[in-house]
Amino acid sequence: MAADIVKRTVTLFWFRLRVQQPIVEYIWPKSDDIIDPSYMEGKWENDGIDNLIVDICSFPLIAQEFSNESKRQIYTKAIIFQKPKPEQPPLQDDIQDIQSAQSNICSSV
Repeated sequence: MAADIVKRTVTLFWFRLRVQQPIVEYIWPKSDDIIDPSYMEGKWENDGIDNLIVDICSFPLIAQEFSNESKRQIYTKAIIFQKPKPEQPPLQDDIQDIQSAQSNICSSV
């Protein structure tokens, strides 16, 4: 079973993609990439997509001339699992502004 999966994977990525015309490329989205439904598939709601990022890619994007948007041809979308975006910690300047405002309020009381 496992040997068959390895054999099929090697056949797909080593032989079939190299002999196909036109030549295609496969791209693995990286962890923490922003989700783009135009070339990614997964289980998410459209209204909450802005708060999600890529966790794991289980199958790569297969496309031709992906870097050129006008000539881009997508054959298979990347299949991904998503995770929520981490909350951004407040900036150091904001923390200092808050602390100085608090000290001004305390000194005026």
